[in-house]
Amino acid sequence: MINKVIFGFLAFFVLLAPSAARAAGSSDDNAVIGTILEVQGRATVEDAMGSHAAAVNGEIHMNDLVSTGPDSHVFILLIDNTEWTLDQNSKFKVDEYVFDPDDGSQNKARYSVLQGAIDYVSGLVAHARPDPDVKISSPVGSIGIRGTDMWCGEIDGQYGVMVKEGKVDVNTMAGSTTVRQGMGTFIANRNSRPTSPHVWGQAKMDKIRALIDLKDQMRIRSRVQNMQSRQLQLRQKLKAVQDQRREKLQDRRQDRQQKMQDQRQQRREQLQDRMQDRMQDRRGKWRQGRNDDDDDNDGTDLSAEQQQRAAQRQAVIQSLRARRTGRR
Repeated sequence: MINKVIFGFLAFFVLLAPSAARAAGSSDDNAVIGTILEVQGRATVEDAMGSHAAAVNGEIHMNDLVSTGPDSHVFILLIDNTEWTLDQNSKFKVDEYVFDPDDGSQNKARYSVLQGAIDYVSGLVAHARPDPDVKISSPVGSIGIRGTDMWCGEIDGQYGVMVKEGKVDVNTMAGSTTVRQGMGTFIANRNSRPTSPHVWGQAKMDKIRALIDLKDQMRIRSRVQNMQSRQLQLRQKLKAVQDQRREKLQDRRQDRQQKMQDQRQQRREQLQDRMQDRMQDRRGKWRQGRNDDDDDNDGTDLSAEQQQRAAQRQAVIQSLRARRTGRR
């Protein structure tokens, strides 16, 4: 009986621990931003709860690291219908993801392809505005997305970027180039310029298809279609989380502004107090000086030396007054 109670307690703790670990993260990290719809071979997801095997219908959150093993592939659908196909021995992560289905002006995405090859098809985040704010960080540089269906990864000992639809801007430490539909470029490393975009031969295109070819495309397309009602729910949940985050940021910004205004007002008041103190001190000294002059002009109760100094001052004053009168 005791063993059953202990086992039940442990089981409850195991089930509760992932939720607690996820709740400990930021609100944006908690929100579901994608779903794994296909796993071929072996793959893992490393998230706030640790590392676990990737599985169909598994959730993807911001900063989750998805890794594929040898001869393995993973297909991920983000909630804006962006599609990611990961080739074998790949590592992929979503660094930043802002998606508002009602107002695309603030949509933004930052992805990292840390290793391997991927196939990418733009979703609503990259189509909601004419100048989409979507970038992919790769081992050799960054790729700016402009409504794109593209592939990137190593091929024939080089890192290549090939655009099947749309266009991308490829940037390295040494320069940049724009790759348009049907063309590709190669990059040796971060410190080298991308090659001039050109049409790739059929042999390379066949290799790309082989690298990202999933076994049952019809099944995956069916899963994508069946996910659409779920996608709407996930979008609204993310929107609520991000709206809440924006409100908190706005409140903190207003609090900082109010605090700065209060500090400025306090400094102004302190400065005014110091200025008033100085003016009062100067007035006091001036009045004391006038009193000293009056005392000097009064010969009573003064020593002979003080009377002499007072007489000298009076003589100097009368001399100055006479000069001024003469000038007039």
